[in-house]
Amino acid sequence: MRKCITIVFFVLISISISYATVNTEIINQVNKEIFYLYQIPEYYLQNSNSASLNENTFDQYNTFAYGDMFGTCKYSNLTNISEYRYLGKSIDNQNIPNYNYSYDMKSSIDFSEMNWIYSPYNSLIITSDSRFDWVFNNTFNRYRDSLLLNSFLAGMHEQHGNPLRPTGDHFDETKDVPWQEIFHVVTPPTKTTYGLAMLWHISDLDGKLYYIDVALQPFNKLRGNIIIEYKDMTTGALVYPSETRLVDDGQSLSITAIDIPGFNYKGAGVDYIANPTITTVSKSVDVHYAYEYKKQTLYVTFYLEKDTASPNADLSGSIEISSDTFDASRAIPTGELVTISATIDTPTVFNYTSVLNTGVESYNVEVVKPYTLKWNEKTRHTSYHTSPCADTNGDSVVDDADDPCGGHTTTSNDPQSENGVERQTYSVDRSYSYYTIYELNHFELDLVNVYNPKLSYLDPVLLRASALGFVPEDIEVLQQTGYINRPDALGTNAAWNASLNKYIVTLPKSTYRRSSKPSFDFFDEADSAVGKIKVRNDRILVNGIHVLNDDWHLGSTPLPAPIPKLRSAVLTLKDYLISHRIFNGYGETTGFIEYTFKRQINSTLPLPSVAVTGNPLNIHTPVVCDVSANPEDDYDQRSDLSGGRVNVPLDYVMTVNFDTENWHIANKGYGYRDYGIYSKYKRISFPFDVYVSSNKNELIGTPDTLFYLKKNNWHVVPISENAVYFKVPHWCDEGDYVINTQVVSLNHRSPSGYELRANLDFGNDIAAQQIPIVVSGRIFDFVVTGVSDKRWLNQFSDLSTYFTVGSNNKNGRLSNRSIGAGGAWPYTLPIAPGKNTDTGLEDASVKLGYPVQFALKTIGDYFGIDDLIILRPEFYRVDQNGLNREPVDLYYLTGQQYVKVGSVHDQLKHRISLNGLARKVSATELIRTADTIKALGESITGLTKEAYLKSTLDTTYVCKPKTIVLSKALRTFIGSYANLPAGVDKHRAIAGVQMWYGEYLLPNSAIVVPKGADLFAGYRDNTTSIFEDGFLIVHMKIDAVKDMKVTDPKLSYVTDTANEWLIEGYDTSSLTYEAVAGDVILYEIDKHASDDLVSE
Repeated sequence: MRKCITIVFFVLISISISYATVNTEIINQVNKEIFYLYQIPEYYLQNSNSASLNENTFDQYNTFAYGDMFGTCKYSNLTNISEYRYLGKSIDNQNIPNYNYSYDMKSSIDFSEMNWIYSPYNSLIITSDSRFDWVFNNTFNRYRDSLLLNSFLAGMHEQHGNPLRPTGDHFDETKDVPWQEIFHVVTPPTKTTYGLAMLWHISDLDGKLYYIDVALQPFNKLRGNIIIEYKDMTTGALVYPSETRLVDDGQSLSITAIDIPGFNYKGAGVDYIANPTITTVSKSVDVHYAYEYKKQTLYVTFYLEKDTASPNADLSGSIEISSDTFDASRAIPTGELVTISATIDTPTVFNYTSVLNTGVESYNVEVVKPYTLKWNEKTRHTSYHTSPCADTNGDSVVDDADDPCGGHTTTSNDPQSENGVERQTYSVDRSYSYYTIYELNHFELDLVNVYNPKLSYLDPVLLRASALGFVPEDIEVLQQTGYINRPDALGTNAAWNASLNKYIVTLPKSTYRRSSKPSFDFFDEADSAVGKIKVRNDRILVNGIHVLNDDWHLGSTPLPAPIPKLRSAVLTLKDYLISHRIFNGYGETTGFIEYTFKRQINSTLPLPSVAVTGNPLNIHTPVVCDVSANPEDDYDQRSDLSGGRVNVPLDYVMTVNFDTENWHIANKGYGYRDYGIYSKYKRISFPFDVYVSSNKNELIGTPDTLFYLKKNNWHVVPISENAVYFKVPHWCDEGDYVINTQVVSLNHRSPSGYELRANLDFGNDIAAQQIPIVVSGRIFDFVVTGVSDKRWLNQFSDLSTYFTVGSNNKNGRLSNRSIGAGGAWPYTLPIAPGKNTDTGLEDASVKLGYPVQFALKTIGDYFGIDDLIILRPEFYRVDQNGLNREPVDLYYLTGQQYVKVGSVHDQLKHRISLNGLARKVSATELIRTADTIKALGESITGLTKEAYLKSTLDTTYVCKPKTIVLSKALRTFIGSYANLPAGVDKHRAIAGVQMWYGEYLLPNSAIVVPKGADLFAGYRDNTTSIFEDGFLIVHMKIDAVKDMKVTDPKLSYVTDTANEWLIEGYDTSSLTYEAVAGDVILYEIDKHASDDLVSE
């Protein structure tokens, strides 16, 4: 309160000094204000009576008045001095009442009950009164606004409604009185000067006219203080230094709350009393100030609540698992490298709340004032005349004229002085405010654990901040040991005395012309000699930025600054290998951000652990099973090639191409490529026993049993091998089968699903493929074992000598007999000129009528009762030079009739026995066959062992000239049984290869005619062309028949894709005639077996 008074004092002094020194400037300033307020130009110039403004009046009363004060002068109990009734004249020459003049008569009636005169400037009661005849209408009687009314009401309170003033308390503003119609403005107020108004009333006691005057208050005195406070809603304590704003009457303004770190805004209240009730939750408050007596302080209080949110509240982050090659969220194989990145939005958890500490410190100030008092003391002297009525003192006055007593008194001034020192001690107050840390939490990032069941086999992946380059924020926290330092002494005449613990202010010496020391009041000097208290906050420094500034400040410290935005962090772990122990599948990524303690103050919050998520990981280890079996069409002797299956000949090395390159899913990193790097192994399974190897040569001939694989078992193929070879043994049953192949991924689990060709569904980790096959038999190794023509007997004298198709075996390789013969077997078909090695017989061929013995082999299921070999000879003729090959028909003569070979009349039959000498069948072969029949049962041949052996001596029908039929009676079993794998039936192995023996005979009387020529009615027509010379070629078509299905043969020596004659090396280039593979015998047309009988 003292400070406010001091400020007003200096304002008044300033105005007073300004007016005294710059009169014109003050008048101009006030005139501008009156023009602004009332639109009256140049109000204060010279009044209507040509009087001038009185500077002394302005100095003493702070109002403008023209001329001297006048009227009755009497003692005022307000100022304790004599006061004139009027201060002077107004611009309109109206009397300006003195607001310090005492009442003429004090009434006990409240002002609200008095008989007031309305519109006094128009009232005859007033204007007819000689005391007030100067009252007349002026501008300010018409001008009324709230500002002027409030100035009047403030003056009423100050003069007539203040119980502390001698004038008493007669004014009650709450009473409904239209004061704006009652008071008369003599001179107007401004912001800094008083105006004066008068009111008249008729007394109820004596009926006389009385008046009161009112000092219209300067508008600045109508100002209010808006005190803006920020308080903790719970404790009521200030959390920020209060702010006071000075507002004019009628002023509106908007006040917006500032953000206080560590606190949340809850609401605001506005009232003329402290701690107003919350009326709004808006952070912006609209305030309108209207002057009311004793309500010049308006409180705007913002209520806040301490932020007690967990450090986890705003913590967040994310995890990303990525790959340069793959879209890890959609599909990525095991064995690939990924980058694991964890984004931590708040790697440094730092929060705090501060508390505002306020207080007042009192300091003693001793003011020392040296002074000197100077005065004159008067001494009276009385002398008596020695000569009455004489001029005794030389003043040209006869003494007795003034002093009838004849004496004379004189007074003399005796100068006096006294020095002294005035010492007065004052207590001055200094407020202060500073912030301290109330609560603080500081946690730093430690690690992020990342868990995805498809990323790590068991434990989470740990991304440790210290190992991955995380740099913590630079945060410095300091709690001070002291927050307050005493103020500095201000001015050169003030100093702090530590020993006396007070300030000493030494004022300059003054001289007073009086005999007693004046009344000293040095409070203002004491107050102005002490500065503000030095205060500081606790220190919080974040990355060089002050959050709590701990520099020393005067009186109050800066508001805590917001915590600057802290850096986010990214922890990146590169080249993380996805283990092959991870199975295919989809995995969600979760994790936790873990922190470590750095510092806590007044807090028990636990370490944060923030759950985060990331992109999923879809493990899809791709495998491709792209297999194919080489379709060995050249060796496909099946007569019926339909069915679309791959032919697998018995006892033939087949190739399965096992590729891992092909199309997969269309995701990034997949597509068309080689997927072998993701494959653990390949494997193949057969529904029959088989020889299998990655080396083809190991299966040629009779393979080692090491390579034998039982049916329905897996054979593992190394990933590096792109082909696997297998050979179906001769004891396997013919028929349709399916070969199963698989490629197994490196992260294979058991049991597991599989998918054909490629594991497009990540739920499978095996790619599979089936190869439909047909296991077929073979018909091969046709040989001529003997020719009865004596010219050829020597060629077959060795039981091991026979004429083969060529130098190759059934699979096109050089046969063992050829290898034994030095690389080429010399005895190859056909039986023709040039093939006889006897001297002189080089050009010999075979005479008609001689039988030719032959044999051939089959592999497969041709050991049944009704299985047959059918040979169908075709006849061609070439001339003596081996040229002009053409098809021909044969006839032979029976009695006087010609029978066409192959016609219905052809009844010529030929019978042979299996055990005949010409067959060259060994006893061992026959016994082994008999044993096999016995072991396998009669159902195979329909014979017992004994019956079979006996039947070999019996003759059986073998052929007609056009058809050769080899039945079970001419069949033996010759399958190899050496080094059989364990579990294989020996007799089934023996029965798996069959040897068929036959003999072919053309009639001695055979006649060769062009194809289609007809010997009329069986008789020779002399017009019919008959070939008398040249060579008759017998070309064989050979079929294997199952179950007597003669019209539907199972195998053929020549099919649409295979030609066994050529496979076995039938050589037409070395022959001297126009040969075709399959030509077996060349007969000399002009020579007959009967020729030898005749010659003998």
